Parts: sequence; structure tokens; C-alpha cells
Amino acid sequence: MRRFREWTARFDELDCVTMPQSGRLALIYRAGLKRVWQAVLLTTAVGWGLVASILGVPSSMVISIGGGIVLVFLLTAGPRRIQLSDQVLVQAAGRAALDLGTERAPGWWRVRGPQAGALARDLRRLNRMSWPLPVGVDRALAREEQLIAAAGPELQPYLRPVLTAVEGYEPQVVPSQAPEEGELWPLLDSRPANDKPRRQS
Repeated sequence: MRRFREWTARFDELDCVTMPQSGRLALIYRAGLKRVWQAVLLTTAVGWGLVASILGVPSSMVISIGGGIVLVFLLTAGPRRIQLSDQVLVQAAGRAALDLGTERAPGWWRVRGPQAGALARDLRRLNRMSWPLPVGVDRALAREEQLIAAAGPELQPYLRPVLTAVEGYEPQVVPSQAPEEGELWPLLDSRPANDKPRRQS
């Protein structure tokens, strides 16, 4: 079963489509297992129609069985769609698509293979997860830190901070270390650098 899943993962597809007006990014994920299953259903439907026509099977039976196959196909045909609005995830997905995918059209990239499934699952998990935020810490900054820390190995290399990367950003807490007992305090030279010793007359 594991080998079968690894084999079907080769057919995974992840489309990344930019949405410039809203600043969002749309993900369209088609699992390889579902794509293989759909191919089997289509082949079964065509084969059933050919066999039924050769054997002279009653039309009512052909319609009932064929309709059942088509119904199952329609129920499993739709891809999984995700919309990302968090800029940390939007930019990470864009970097991954540029690195791993191929451009299908302006603003549209497609990633194929096992990496497509891993990225889709990780982005979906991070997008839907609710974060327990510590008291007294800015919610947006805390969410950004937790997103980066919770990402899986496939997505981690493409994550970059957004809020803390803004020019002029000042952290809320600056780490400091008090001098240990007996340690000398650092002193600055009070004499200006251009000060020259005076000649004594």
C-alpha cells in the first residue's frame, strides 16, 4: 500500500495562481490518487459501454450502471481549492512555485510530483490552524513567528518574515544581559579622536 501511494504521488499537481487585486494566492491541488481513480472510472465506463453493446445488455441496465459510474466520477472530480491571504504564506507559496514549478501563464505556476502534495498539505494546515497567542505580545507578530516555526521541511526553506523585515522595525523586547559580579563596566574614551596632546612650554 505504501508503494502504491508513493507511485500515485508522482501524479500530484499543485497550481499556484496569483490574485494581484486582492494580494491573495489561489492554490488548486489535484491528488495523484484521485487522478488515478478518475482514470480508472473513465476506463471502466467506456469498457462497460463497449461490452454492453457487444453482448446486447438491456438499455435499462446499461443506463443504471453507467449512470452510477458517472455519478461517482462527478463526486470525486473536483480539485481542492485553497485561498491564502496571510502574506507569509502567500510569499512562501510563490517562492516554492517559482523554484519547483513551471510557468503555465503569467501569474500561474504548476508544481508536479510528491513535492506538490507535501506543499499543498502544509499550506492548508498552516492556513487553517488557530494559534494560542501569549498575553502581551502583538498578535500579528506572534502569528508570524508561529507560522515559520510550525512549517514542515518542504515549506520551511521558502518562509521569510514579513512584519519583522519592514525597514525601521523595532522589536518590542530587546534582550539584555546584566554584567556579572566583579566584571568591569565598559567605558568609552572621553577624549575626542582628533584631540592631540599639547606641548608643554
